[in-house]
Amino acid sequence: MVDYAGLAEFLSNLGQANALRVVAMSSNGKRFYEELMRVERVEARNVYYVRNHEEAVRLAKGIRPAGDVVLFSPASASYGEYRMFERTDEVSREIALVRD
Repeated sequence: MVDYAGLAEFLSNLGQANALRVVAMSSNGKRFYEELMRVERVEARNVYYVRNHEEAVRLAKGIRPAGDVVLFSPASASYGEYRMFERTDEVSREIALVRD
């Protein structure tokens, strides 16, 4: 089992911890989400948990300020959701390019 405490602490120490937005997904993501929520300096309103990759992309698209970057981390990868890992990129691209 991966220990996410160090990563959670690192993220909380970033210069603008309140501006940090984290979207965790799947079973690994749930553990990471719970660990991050234990860190006092992290704003709970900026930390989200979703069930799968597609929900993560849709949520990230909606919560990021214009021009910001969304980084999907392997800390909560979409294992088992797609037959081939390349499909993860395709789905992300398809959702990101849809205009709301």
